[in-house]
Amino acid sequence: MFGPSFKYVAYIECSTPDGKRQLQVCKDKKIKGYPTWEFADGSRLSGQLPLNTLAEKTGCQLAK
Repeated sequence: MFGPSFKYVAYIECSTPDGKRQLQVCKDKKIKGYPTWEFADGSRLSGQLPLNTLAEKTGCQLAK
């Protein structure tokens, strides 16, 4: 979805390597589903979001 721009995403893996449990860092933040997007204003959205929604929430401009 992000292609080479993924390197700009602050990403934290929540699943253990076997995919059966959740890491403590995500339990502490009460992450319930994936992906969960946490924004600078403290708001959160879950699930796969359209790029225009992410652009609006982050102030990033989409390339045309």
